[in-house]
Amino acid sequence: MDKLGLSIYFTKEQSLPDEIRLLIIVILCGALGSLIHALKSFINFTGSQKFKAAWVWWYLLRAPMGALLALVFYFALRGGLLLLTNGNTAADFEVFGIASVATLVGLFTEQATAKLKELFDTLFTPKQQRELPDRLEDVEK
Repeated sequence: MDKLGLSIYFTKEQSLPDEIRLLIIVILCGALGSLIHALKSFINFTGSQKFKAAWVWWYLLRAPMGALLALVFYFALRGGLLLLTNGNTAADFEVFGIASVATLVGLFTEQATAKLKELFDTLFTPKQQRELPDRLEDVEK
């Protein structure tokens, strides 16, 4: 007899819900994109003999950063933009489309971060910081 109750995980075929599988795909593709970027950078710098040991942490943390950024981007797209279309489940989305966006986010993390900042600035700019009209005529237009 199995005292730990682990036999259920090894004897039955387990399937993950579509939502979880989609999150795993997003995380892996984001890490893949960042890994491609890190490998390209590593090859370029070692090939030109400009590699510095101080950059090792940059290379080691690149894949986790891409995975997390792809996840944030996915949440922003799924929760924000796709919220307008009610009733969508993970099965309704094209997996390859989401995987390609996640990979591109991982590959271009700087640009993706800048886009998220731009989106955040647009959505959450306080009223005091918005440009107010100088003249009454501008308000009436």
